[in-house]
Amino acid sequence: MRRYWADIIAAGSFIVLSGFLIWIAREFPVGGNIFPYFSLGGIFVLSVLMITNALLDKKAGIDKKVHFDWSYESKKPLLVLALSLAHIWLIFVLGYFTSAILFYVGATAVAGVRRYKSMILAAVVLFPSLYLFFSFFLQAQLPRGLLF
Repeated sequence: MRRYWADIIAAGSFIVLSGFLIWIAREFPVGGNIFPYFSLGGIFVLSVLMITNALLDKKAGIDKKVHFDWSYESKKPLLVLALSLAHIWLIFVLGYFTSAILFYVGATAVAGVRRYKSMILAAVVLFPSLYLFFSFFLQAQLPRGLLF
Protein backbone atom coordinates (compact mmCIF):
# COMPACT_ATOMS: atom_id res chain seq x y z
CA MET A 1 0.00 0.00 0.00
CA ARG A 2 1.24 3.45 -0.83
CA ARG A 3 1.92 5.81 2.07
CA TYR A 4 -0.43 8.55 0.87
CA TRP A 5 -3.34 6.07 0.71
CA ALA A 6 -2.58 4.89 4.25
CA ASP A 7 -2.55 8.51 5.45
CA ILE A 8 -5.81 9.32 3.67
CA ILE A 9 -7.54 6.22 5.07
CA ALA A 10 -6.30 6.89 8.62
CA ALA A 11 -7.22 10.58 8.53
CA GLY A 12 -10.60 9.83 6.97
CA SER A 13 -11.28 7.36 9.77
CA PHE A 14 -10.40 10.01 12.35
CA ILE A 15 -12.73 12.51 10.66
CA VAL A 16 -15.64 10.06 10.72
CA LEU A 17 -14.93 9.06 14.33
CA SER A 18 -14.57 12.64 15.57
CA GLY A 19 -17.75 13.66 13.73
CA PHE A 20 -19.64 10.80 15.36
CA LEU A 21 -18.30 11.67 18.82
CA ILE A 22 -19.13 15.37 18.33
CA TRP A 23 -22.67 14.28 17.46
CA ILE A 24 -22.82 12.26 20.69
CA ALA A 25 -21.39 15.20 22.70
CA ARG A 26 -24.41 17.31 21.73
CA GLU A 27 -26.35 15.42 24.39
CA PHE A 28 -23.93 16.32 27.19
CA PRO A 29 -25.08 18.80 29.84
CA VAL A 30 -24.31 22.47 29.33
CA GLY A 31 -20.59 23.03 29.81
CA GLY A 32 -19.84 19.30 29.69
CA ASN A 33 -19.39 19.42 25.95
CA ILE A 34 -16.64 22.08 25.86
CA PHE A 35 -13.73 19.66 26.17
CA PRO A 36 -15.08 17.09 23.67
CA TYR A 37 -15.82 19.83 21.14
CA PHE A 38 -12.35 21.31 21.61
CA SER A 39 -10.38 18.04 21.41
CA LEU A 40 -12.47 16.45 18.65
CA GLY A 41 -12.43 19.68 16.66
CA GLY A 42 -8.64 19.61 16.91
CA ILE A 43 -8.57 16.00 15.69
CA PHE A 44 -10.84 16.97 12.80
CA VAL A 45 -8.62 19.90 11.75
CA LEU A 46 -5.41 17.86 12.04
CA SER A 47 -6.98 15.05 10.00
CA VAL A 48 -7.92 17.48 7.22
CA LEU A 49 -4.32 18.76 7.26
CA MET A 50 -3.07 15.16 7.09
CA ILE A 51 -5.21 14.46 4.02
CA THR A 52 -4.02 17.70 2.41
CA ASN A 53 -0.40 16.75 3.07
CA ALA A 54 -0.95 13.26 1.62
CA LEU A 55 -2.53 14.70 -1.53
CA LEU A 56 0.32 17.20 -1.92
CA ASP A 57 2.84 14.36 -1.54
CA LYS A 58 1.01 12.39 -4.22
CA LYS A 59 0.97 15.41 -6.53
CA ALA A 60 4.68 16.01 -5.91
CA GLY A 61 5.42 12.43 -6.89
CA ILE A 62 6.58 11.30 -3.47
CA ASP A 63 5.82 7.60 -3.73
CA LYS A 64 6.64 5.82 -0.49
CA LYS A 65 5.44 2.40 0.51
CA VAL A 66 4.22 1.61 3.99
CA HIS A 67 7.11 -0.05 5.78
CA PHE A 68 6.75 -2.13 8.92
CA ASP A 69 9.69 -2.05 11.32
CA TRP A 70 9.84 -4.11 14.51
CA SER A 71 12.76 -2.36 16.24
CA TYR A 72 12.50 -0.72 19.67
CA GLU A 73 12.20 2.67 18.00
CA SER A 74 9.10 1.58 16.12
CA LYS A 75 7.57 0.09 19.27
CA LYS A 76 7.80 3.36 21.21
CA PRO A 77 4.34 4.57 20.07
CA LEU A 78 2.83 1.28 21.27
CA LEU A 79 4.56 1.66 24.62
CA VAL A 80 3.27 5.21 24.93
CA LEU A 81 -0.20 3.92 24.04
CA ALA A 82 0.07 1.35 26.85
CA LEU A 83 1.21 4.11 29.22
CA SER A 84 -1.74 6.24 28.08
CA LEU A 85 -4.20 3.45 28.86
CA ALA A 86 -2.60 2.97 32.27
CA HIS A 87 -2.80 6.74 32.78
CA ILE A 88 -6.52 6.75 32.01
CA TRP A 89 -7.12 3.97 34.53
CA LEU A 90 -4.90 5.60 37.18
CA ILE A 91 -6.72 8.93 36.83
CA PHE A 92 -9.65 7.43 38.70
CA VAL A 93 -7.47 5.72 41.29
CA LEU A 94 -4.77 8.31 42.01
CA GLY A 95 -6.33 11.46 40.60
CA TYR A 96 -5.53 13.42 37.48
CA PHE A 97 -2.38 15.24 38.54
CA THR A 98 -0.69 12.29 40.27
CA SER A 99 -1.32 10.01 37.30
CA ALA A 100 -0.25 12.76 34.89
CA ILE A 101 3.10 13.07 36.66
CA LEU A 102 3.59 9.29 36.51
CA PHE A 103 2.65 9.30 32.82
CA TYR A 104 5.10 12.14 32.15
CA VAL A 105 7.95 10.30 33.84
CA GLY A 106 7.13 7.05 32.01
CA ALA A 107 6.68 8.68 28.60
CA THR A 108 9.94 10.61 28.84
CA ALA A 109 11.74 7.40 29.88
CA VAL A 110 10.27 5.51 26.89
CA ALA A 111 11.19 8.38 24.58
CA GLY A 112 14.76 8.22 25.83
CA VAL A 113 14.94 11.69 27.39
CA ARG A 114 17.80 11.74 29.87
CA ARG A 115 18.21 15.46 30.48
CA TYR A 116 16.75 15.57 33.95
CA LYS A 117 17.02 19.34 34.42
CA SER A 118 15.02 19.87 31.24
CA MET A 119 12.44 17.29 32.36
CA ILE A 120 11.99 19.00 35.72
CA LEU A 121 11.78 22.45 34.14
CA ALA A 122 9.20 21.22 31.64
CA ALA A 123 7.18 19.62 34.45
CA VAL A 124 7.24 22.84 36.48
CA VAL A 125 5.80 24.70 33.49
CA LEU A 126 3.58 21.89 32.14
CA PHE A 127 1.55 20.82 35.16
CA PRO A 128 0.42 24.26 36.38
CA SER A 129 -0.41 25.10 32.75
CA LEU A 130 -2.48 21.92 32.45
CA TYR A 131 -4.29 22.79 35.66
CA LEU A 132 -5.12 26.29 34.43
CA PHE A 133 -6.14 25.06 30.98
CA PHE A 134 -8.47 22.30 32.18
CA SER A 135 -9.85 23.97 35.28
CA PHE A 136 -10.39 27.52 34.05
CA PHE A 137 -10.46 27.50 30.24
CA LEU A 138 -12.33 24.22 29.71
CA GLN A 139 -14.05 24.31 33.13
CA ALA A 140 -13.44 20.57 33.51
CA GLN A 141 -13.87 18.90 36.87
CA LEU A 142 -10.75 16.76 37.06
CA PRO A 143 -10.94 13.51 39.05
CA ARG A 144 -9.39 13.62 42.50
CA GLY A 145 -7.61 10.63 43.91
CA LEU A 146 -5.44 9.67 46.83
CA LEU A 147 -3.05 12.63 46.59
CA PHE A 148 -4.62 15.34 44.36
